[in-house]
Amino acid sequence: MVNLNAKTLGLHVAYYRKLHNLTQIQLAEKSEISVRYMSLIETGRLKHYPSMTVLEKLCQVLGISMVHLISPPVQKGHKYFSVLYRR
Repeated sequence: MVNLNAKTLGLHVAYYRKLHNLTQIQLAEKSEISVRYMSLIETGRLKHYPSMTVLEKLCQVLGISMVHLISPPVQKGHKYFSVLYRR
């Protein structure tokens, strides 16, 4: 079982969003959620996890499975942090 807190989930969402060269605004619009809610997801400041519906929409827009969203990249040499923290 994956131990996933809100902050880690937010980092994963941000990672895949940046990997697809999307802004928070673009991902929010495509996922039919507010930009504010998107920001709260990515920063891990939600009081509750996003609903399965929201997570499924994010996965659909990002072209990934739920497993990808909740699991960190584990490939050797993966550029997880360089993608996450690029400007």
